Amino acid sequence: QGPRQLMVSVVYPAHAVAPYPLKPYMTTQVSAGFDQLAAVYNYGMAPGTTFDWSAISTYEHVGAPVTAGRHPVVLYSPGAADIRSWDTVLVDQLASEGYVVVTIDPTYEASAVQFPQGVAASDVLNLLGEVPSQMSESQLLKLLMDTRVADTEFVLDSLDRLAAGKNPDAERRPLPQGLGASLDTGEIGM
Repeated sequence: QGPRQLMVSVVYPAHAVAPYPLKPYMTTQVSAGFDQLAAVYNYGMAPGTTFDWSAISTYEHVGAPVTAGRHPVVLYSPGAADIRSWDTVLVDQLASEGYVVVTIDPTYEASAVQFPQGVAASDVLNLLGEVPSQMSESQLLKLLMDTRVADTEFVLDSLDRLAAGKNPDAERRPLPQGLGASLDTGEIGM
C-alpha cells in the first residue's frame, strides 16, 4: 500500500559523545512487537514470558559527531523476521573498530518497525499462514529475498547521495556532523 518505507540506523565511530543520549535497544512499540513474535518462535524464553527490551540502553550515542576520516561501510540485514537492533552488540563492535554500519529493518517482515508516524507490524505470521494455500514456502522465501535485495539497492543509492552531501532522510531530519564525508562508499561489505 503506497510507496515502500524503510527504517535504517547508522552506527559509526563517534567522538565527544558525553552530551548525547544513549540509544535504547528497542522502542517500547518495537519491544511489544518483538515479544509478540517471540511468543511464536520462543527465542529461548519460557512460554508466556515478556520482556521490556526498551529498558536496555546500547553504547550508541544518538546524534554524536562522527570521528574524522573515511570509514568503510558495512550493511547489516537481520535474520528472517528479526529487527535491525537484534545484533546491536555485533554492530557496536564493528563501529568501535572503525566501520560505519548501516542496519536495515525489513519492513512488514520484522516483528515491528518504528517509523516517526507509527509502527509497521510484521506480516510474516499472516504470510506463513498462507503458505499451504496461497504459496509454497520457497515462493515466500523468494518474495522475502527479492524484497530485501530491492531494499538493499535503495539503501546503497541513498548512501551515494549521503556521501555526495545530500540528506536522504525522507523527513530531512538533521544528520550527525560529518556523517556523509565519513563514508568510504568504495569499501562496502554486507
